[in-house]
Amino acid sequence: GSNAAAFLCTQSDRLLLGRFLGAAWLGFYGIALNLTEAINSLVFRMTSGVLYPALSQVIRDKDKDLPSFYYRFRLRLDLLSMAAPGFLGGVGPWNVHALWDSRYANAAWIVQILSVKVALISLMMAPEWVIIAHGFTRNSFGRSTIRLVANLVLMPLGWHYGGAAGVVWATTAAEVP
Repeated sequence: GSNAAAFLCTQSDRLLLGRFLGAAWLGFYGIALNLTEAINSLVFRMTSGVLYPALSQVIRDKDKDLPSFYYRFRLRLDLLSMAAPGFLGGVGPWNVHALWDSRYANAAWIVQILSVKVALISLMMAPEWVIIAHGFTRNSFGRSTIRLVANLVLMPLGWHYGGAAGVVWATTAAEVP
């Protein structure tokens, strides 16, 4: 159940984008997504490969101070995971214009919106690993399901009220906890 919910959650934006905006817009979104996913991937590797094992050890060792450890790690993580999307939001449009011709200009503003999405995802990754390290794995399933439902509700509303930009903002709003 959890893997299926996570898969549907991560793919629902593309499925609905293709439905509402068509193949060309799905291509613009794909370009922007590829640029922003590099940051998301890096933060995921840091939290799953470094934070999660360290959290598990701190939780097992009752002498260690979990809040102190978490906030020390979180400070370092946030310096990277918040600065990187901000930087990408600023230089992303330049990258799009430098790498692709004018037909792909719409990907530039989509990168900026998806940079906000990456920042929101980055904010939620570390707390999710704390919950998982405590053994509450069902919360991940619940969060994936909520994000899926949010996409299913918000994307049609975004299309109705904001057109293409509304749909892209809806994918970002679905990440809000």
